[in-house]
Amino acid sequence: MLALRLALRVLRLSLLLSLLLAGLALTLGQHSNAPMLAFFEAEDGLYLMDIFSGGHGLINPDEGLLGHTLSWWPDGQSLLIQQDDLSYLRLSADGRRREALFLPVNAHEVRPAQRDQTFAYLAPPANGVDEVWLQIEGEQHNLSRTPTAWESRPTFSPDGRWLAWLSHQSDAGYRLMAYNLESQTRHKLLDSPNYVDGPNWASDGRLLALESNLTTWAEALIWEELLNTPERVRIPTHLTLSEVVWSPQADKMAHARPINGLFSVWLYDLHTGREKRLTPEGVIESFPAWSPDGRWLVLWRQDVRRSSRLVLWDMQGMSQRSLPVVHGRQGVAWWRP
Repeated sequence: MLALRLALRVLRLSLLLSLLLAGLALTLGQHSNAPMLAFFEAEDGLYLMDIFSGGHGLINPDEGLLGHTLSWWPDGQSLLIQQDDLSYLRLSADGRRREALFLPVNAHEVRPAQRDQTFAYLAPPANGVDEVWLQIEGEQHNLSRTPTAWESRPTFSPDGRWLAWLSHQSDAGYRLMAYNLESQTRHKLLDSPNYVDGPNWASDGRLLALESNLTTWAEALIWEELLNTPERVRIPTHLTLSEVVWSPQADKMAHARPINGLFSVWLYDLHTGREKRLTPEGVIESFPAWSPDGRWLVLWRQDVRRSSRLVLWDMQGMSQRSLPVVHGRQGVAWWRP
């Protein structure tokens, strides 16, 4: 009888241990793929945060990293960071591996491509206007063709085959340009006398931009195929075009605009034409950023006491919650791909 009781007790303990291990494995499995944020808080350091647990860790304990220049490598395993001496660094997501990048000292808005040792960046020549450059395995290629044009926003497509950027001349308006890395051909996608903001890429490879005369009309431009005519969707002219961030599915736009001197974040649905204010009264919110799957929107909130924190919106349930930051000072956040 005693032996039977002991056997049953051992069996219960074994079942309990199995359930605990299964639950732990499930939890770890969920969080191993959890959406991650990299964020600078003022210039106090670079942190990586799991949005489900709220846990975060300092991944660069050393000083000397500029908080306003950062981008993720497309594989999500490392970050590109500019240092105080204006040199660039590849930093692994766990902060353990560092690799110096050999880029021109005057390079800025540097973007890494999926292809190894391939970067796009802006650099000013002697006349002082920014030009778009492509660096492949240490060899530089100037993609600009108009010496007086001011160029900006170099951005790789999700598959790494295309590089798009914006070109502006004060007397000739805006041009949206694209370069195919496989065929090594340059294309003019849009030539407009109006204001143009972009480019952006949807997760499925569609190219996105905004065009407006800034007074009476504004349109969202969506290229299904890069060399074809884009679809045009009329949007409200009061959208602060330079602050708009597209969702990865290209169906919504978040933007920040001032109301009574305080910036608030708004959500606009391109399908329904409806707009929703996300920011409550009496606080300041800015820098909205979409997660790669489009489910989450993170932004910085500042209350009347000037204390800042990250706010996370769940777009499925339209609910929000605060994420812990370290010092309560406003910074910038980037989602891991």
